Amino acid sequence: MRGYEKIILENVGIFFIVIDKGGKVIDCSVEAENHLGLKNAEGKCINEVGTLLPKEAWKTEQEEIEVVWEKGNFRNYFIFQSIPIEEGYILCFRREKPPKRLVTDLPFDYSIDEIPGIPEEVKKLARIGARSNVPVLIHGESGVGKEVLARAIHKEAGRSGNFVPVNCTSIPRDLAEAELFGYEPGAFTGADKKGRPGKFEIADNGTVFLDEIGDMPLELQGKLLRVIEDREIWRVGAIKGKKVDFKLVCATNADLKELVNKKAFREDLYYRITGVEIWLPPLRERIEYFDEFITYFLEKHKGDIIFSKEAMEALRSYSWPGNVRELERVIEFLIMMKEGSKDKIIGIEDLPEKMRKPEEKIPRTLSEKIEVLKKKEIRKALEKHKGNKTRAAKELGISRWGLIKMLKSLKME
Repeated sequence: MRGYEKIILENVGIFFIVIDKGGKVIDCSVEAENHLGLKNAEGKCINEVGTLLPKEAWKTEQEEIEVVWEKGNFRNYFIFQSIPIEEGYILCFRREKPPKRLVTDLPFDYSIDEIPGIPEEVKKLARIGARSNVPVLIHGESGVGKEVLARAIHKEAGRSGNFVPVNCTSIPRDLAEAELFGYEPGAFTGADKKGRPGKFEIADNGTVFLDEIGDMPLELQGKLLRVIEDREIWRVGAIKGKKVDFKLVCATNADLKELVNKKAFREDLYYRITGVEIWLPPLRERIEYFDEFITYFLEKHKGDIIFSKEAMEALRSYSWPGNVRELERVIEFLIMMKEGSKDKIIGIEDLPEKMRKPEEKIPRTLSEKIEVLKKKEIRKALEKHKGNKTRAAKELGISRWGLIKMLKSLKME
């Protein structure tokens, strides 16, 4: 193969520059000399013979990032990778058209398979929900992306009508029925003289997304149940109903079964909306998809920043209580912070303060999760028995000596 190396490199358009740790050029390929204007560059600082943007991009360990090389009137885009070596770095450039995220405006109305950071078992359930006409219920903490998944299910279902989101928390209680089902002219004081269609009517042949359905007023739940069963809505003040065809997707961050037990949510409605149940994990349980989320939000917000190793480790270690929504806000902030700057590398000092401080390690593996559970149960037993190890051990089903050994092994003493 060695006899073909030059031909291969010329045709795939890969150029190499070798620099020391201070950025001084040690060597470069013939292609780099010709295409990057690097003749007689050996011994010079790379910033003297051209401008690499983001500045000092070789300090990142991210692969396949997009960079710009400027020299005089020459400006071109490359896919870039930095390979650390003992002497410094090998900088690899591959010819590329202007970055896609700078020349396209993606709608980010993704199908189920295109959504970043979704476990395969979740995608499978979402496809089942999309291809059937049964209601879908998405469980998940606030900010995990329940509406994004709901929109993907709507798209996958191939319905011709609208996707109509409804936040059950924000609907005024006294106007909830009119908001969902519409009203006739003169139905109540202050009503539009022409009447108005409700969310279900607007979603005819489409999808109604009821977000935080656990907050729906109890008196409205019975009417919703009737609409789901009969596929017929009655506007407030109407003398006859109207048939509607809709797909129903609901979402909640509450424990609906617990609400049913407390008589705060109708049991018959609960079973009616749980045709397909999907649990969307929080971001802290989807850290393996972290790079995928970063790429997604950089494309969505047309960002050209890159992250140092330390910054990326700090972001991965953060617990993300606000989930995916919080991550997106942070990415937006960092993009705006570097706007207009030639230095596009995000260091740990650029991150919000709460993310710079090391937090308690997030459990990833099964053994780490078991360790967290053990600590939790031990603390609970000790607190209950006011530190009495004998009684705490009895409740935990182990000997006092076993508890003492466990406290030492878990570094709780």
